[in-house]
Amino acid sequence: MTELYSMKIRYLIHSIRQEGWAFFFICVYLFFEYVRPQSIYTQINIVPYVPILLSIAFIAALLSGEFAKSRPSALNKLMVVYAVIVLISSALSQHPDISFSQWRTFFDWFLIYFLIVGIITNEKRFFIFFLSFLIYSLKMSQHGFLSWAKRGFSYTGWGVTGAPGWFHNSGEVGIQMCIFVPLAIAFIIGVYKHLPKPWLAFFLLMPVT
Repeated sequence: MTELYSMKIRYLIHSIRQEGWAFFFICVYLFFEYVRPQSIYTQINIVPYVPILLSIAFIAALLSGEFAKSRPSALNKLMVVYAVIVLISSALSQHPDISFSQWRTFFDWFLIYFLIVGIITNEKRFFIFFLSFLIYSLKMSQHGFLSWAKRGFSYTGWGVTGAPGWFHNSGEVGIQMCIFVPLAIAFIIGVYKHLPKPWLAFFLLMPVT
């Protein structure tokens, strides 16, 4: 793992290849979900990338027996309990038809959660997946930082927005940054002894921006 902690690109690429197709496609899914190039560059938005990538990752995980390797977790059981609560609250709501018309808002993420925990089953995979999450979040934070700087370090009534999609709402970007900052700091504390100085400077941009 020392090679990963020191950010040796060749070893990172080798590790992604070594971990199989299910892992590769769940990482590509994360890129399309968080960076959303298909929304930024509309000319490439010709197919539903996210469902396709998730489907391929699911099939690859089934064929390679990935789900059998995942360990039971109390959090997984709590997620199922939460899903049951969502169903009960929808059924007992004042307007069940409206509640159930929005069922995908929760259950898409419910399925994605179990797909991720079923594939990210070892330290190497977790490190690469988590690193990807931080880098994609950095894209959001530096965009917000540069937008703020271009305004003469002044604020607007709507705040800062991200790429079209989940993070186009300034409130969602704010929540994401509240999650991102402590995770980035924890990551830096964990690996800084192994990082060359250029990489350390790069990762320090995460909490700074």
